[in-house]
Amino acid sequence: MTANQPQTTYEVIEQRATLDSDKPALVFLEHGTVGGTDRRWSFGEFRDEVVRTANMFHLLGVGRDDVVSLLLPNLPEAQFALWGAEAVGIANPVNSYLAVDQIEHILNAAGTKILVVQGASDRGVWDKVQQLVGRVPSLKEVIAVDDPASWGARIAAAPSDALLFDPPQASDVASYFHTGGTTGVPKLAKHTHANEVHNSSAVSGIMKWPSFKSIVMGLPMFHAAGVVMCSLGPLVAGNTIVIIGPLGFRNPRAIDGIWDVIDTYGVDLMIAVPTVLSAILESPVPREIAAKLALTMTGTAPVPVALAQRWQQATGHDPIVGYGLTESGCVIAATPLDAETKPGSVGPALPDCEVRVVPYRDEDEIIDPAVIGDCALGEVGVVLAKGPNIFPGYRESEKDVGVLLDGGWLNTGDLGRLDEDGYLWITGRAKDLIKRGGHGIDPANVEETLSAHPDIQVAAVVGRPDPYAGELPVAYVTLRANVEDFDADLVRLWCKDRVSDPAGAPVEIVALDELPLTAVGKISKVDLRWRASGLAIKREIEAAFAGPFTTFVLELREQDATYVGKVTVRGASERAIALLRRRLGALTVSHDIAIDAAAIPPAQDSAVDRRAMVSQLA
Repeated sequence: MTANQPQTTYEVIEQRATLDSDKPALVFLEHGTVGGTDRRWSFGEFRDEVVRTANMFHLLGVGRDDVVSLLLPNLPEAQFALWGAEAVGIANPVNSYLAVDQIEHILNAAGTKILVVQGASDRGVWDKVQQLVGRVPSLKEVIAVDDPASWGARIAAAPSDALLFDPPQASDVASYFHTGGTTGVPKLAKHTHANEVHNSSAVSGIMKWPSFKSIVMGLPMFHAAGVVMCSLGPLVAGNTIVIIGPLGFRNPRAIDGIWDVIDTYGVDLMIAVPTVLSAILESPVPREIAAKLALTMTGTAPVPVALAQRWQQATGHDPIVGYGLTESGCVIAATPLDAETKPGSVGPALPDCEVRVVPYRDEDEIIDPAVIGDCALGEVGVVLAKGPNIFPGYRESEKDVGVLLDGGWLNTGDLGRLDEDGYLWITGRAKDLIKRGGHGIDPANVEETLSAHPDIQVAAVVGRPDPYAGELPVAYVTLRANVEDFDADLVRLWCKDRVSDPAGAPVEIVALDELPLTAVGKISKVDLRWRASGLAIKREIEAAFAGPFTTFVLELREQDATYVGKVTVRGASERAIALLRRRLGALTVSHDIAIDAAAIPPAQDSAVDRRAMVSQLA
């Protein structure tokens, strides 16, 4: 960064207020749609609210190393509280949909001093807060935004003209984000001010955000994309943030009314996960209004090529697919606005960032970047990343092992390949985390729950590609001796009632004689993910040809993680075949499958099974 560029998130807000004091910074749509109440702040007013909130925390005893946790929906106060907390100490946005035990773990791991919540008007979260009080020893104060005697009185007593304390430095920790892990509980990833400012500035620069007017804010603020991209990015670029209600994209009315919001508030930039784009396309897209939306960015979950094509046809522009993770600040790679878009690729690394793809050998192998060589172009391996966006480690430093590598490299745990132009192609996961609609699911919790079932000996949960959700959790299990009548559907419902994160409940349970193992005798999650990918293809073929005589063979070409095969059908219409091609194209699975509609002699009908499938996929 140059000397005149902001070094901290507070400096970003100060600079923007100086440059564009009267320009609209924030618009909050109370109901998420046009026609209801909206509240507005200019950049100058936004800065004043952040200063006032930071001073409020300071007066409550928050210092540079103290933590303010936020259990808030997408309210304006969530913006002020987050940036105010980063100015005075460390912000810790938390997913309020988690079970109370999970939230308790996060607050205790963070050492939370102040907890900011919506209050009694959000009864579900408020009930969790009542349970948390007394279970977090470090907690000194709970502030309820909807209580005039709590938030209102304290804010009114805090000055807004200047900070009452020394501002943060670039190397200071700005935030803790909880992210899925392999230990059964979330991990806390540290972000410095430099991490967040670099990441938002780099994306804003390559996407030319200063040339845009307004951005839709519908992602949750407990997610790095909601904070670093949808909030800090517009503050860097000078875009107006239009918050579509407390629930954001979780509100179906907000999705149904998105085009009216785009039309009314001059929105020309949107960031949304693939599931949201798919939901928006379920309703008619008004072409004239859609043309006003000049840039759409997506990511946080695998993006089917078919969905990207449908979005282009509906809006007239290709969605830009970004790739990253909480540990990388947010984004590692994305295609610049004026560069070639390659469907299926996440683009080149951001400025000042590096990406390597190295051979994958074993889940437990700790990679030495100085020794290991790179994969050949087009060869699939583990993706490593390096740059000023990479986090400094977890709050629990022992969890850095195998993730933060020598030389400043981050082991992303994802599998991918690089092409001759330096574009990155993500092909799968080498680590456990499952992304369902952008929501990170830790399979360890689900595996522990399943293992408590009297019929199950061992359980392993992985993500199965899905055209809508990106990934869905599926479980592979081995059974205890003498179990004869195993009912997978009953066990699935049993698990759903008991698992701590409902989104993690498996949609399917598959019993195997034995689970695949690595060379050191551990369950091979990579093998199971490839198996689950084949299972996804199988399901789509069966859904497309529910009635006609069908045979198909399918095998994995491991070199480039591509499924190859052939489907032979009789009695299927061209429409059914076209449907199958569309369904396969909607998956994030690389495949090369031929469809043969040639007639099969009737004499073979009794000799060939109506459903032939290679055994290793079942």
